[in-house]
Amino acid sequence: STVHSTGRLLIPQPTQPPHPSHNATAFYAYLSSDVAHPGQGQILKFDAVKTNAGNGYHPNSGIFIAPETGYYVFSWTSRIKHYGSTGEDHALELIINGQIFGSIYMKSLTGEDGQATGLATAHVNKGDDVYIQTHHQDPGSGAIRSDFYGRSSFTGWKLY
Repeated sequence: STVHSTGRLLIPQPTQPPHPSHNATAFYAYLSSDVAHPGQGQILKFDAVKTNAGNGYHPNSGIFIAPETGYYVFSWTSRIKHYGSTGEDHALELIINGQIFGSIYMKSLTGEDGQATGLATAHVNKGDDVYIQTHHQDPGSGAIRSDFYGRSSFTGWKLY
């Protein structure tokens, strides 16, 4: 918006928002419940889909298939809670076309939550697969948590 000065008062003037030259592509989904002992190299299926503009995210497989070529931002968050005496940990990887593009690590001690968030920007081609998996070599320990205290989630959107 533009601003016009009237004495000391600034009055914003409405402007038209720019119209995008492409269809919107954005998704957000979280785990509807905990994933107990997911093992190594397992794709997480974020099944509670809240946004899926462009229909690129597929909750049954946990895979986002890019509907358009461009630069995308992806973010993933995970939470764990430990109840025993030795601690729990997990690492999650952002995978683009079978290649590790980013990773996060979280650890919790007795009675504490552990949480981590990853953020990455990537050039993705139409039809490329993007997903979150547990670490390809380390199965981690304990459950990946997702409840009303905090959601383990996966989101992405096309920049341009």
